Amino acid sequence: MASSFIVGVNDTDTIETAKAHMHYKVIYETDAEEFVPLPQETQTALNALHTYYPTTVMGNSEDCEMEVEYVADTKNYIDNKISANVASIISQYQTNVANLLSLMPLSVQAGMVENDTNNILENVEVTK
Repeated sequence: MASSFIVGVNDTDTIETAKAHMHYKVIYETDAEEFVPLPQETQTALNALHTYYPTTVMGNSEDCEMEVEYVADTKNYIDNKISANVASIISQYQTNVANLLSLMPLSVQAGMVENDTNNILENVEVTK
């Protein structure tokens, strides 16, 4: 059970002098981050880990909850992300063009359709 309380200190007190007068464990946040490297044995074990595409089974001996997220095939991941973005851009472009065309008078739209049809028919190769 955690509880909070206020400790009165004077201008010359530090966290160390405040801790010296209390019989409690003091937990506090610091302004500066501290990097604490893993023990070499742990770091070596982490560096030795690898995955098995497409499925990697993980567990632990402490029955603690684990959550792992990793990219097994980076090329496939990047290709899928790019494809999704390209598809979204093309869809938005088509929507914008359709919206612009709908603002034009019907006679202009009909002329554009006729020109496109004629261009397609002129460029069709006759196959026998």
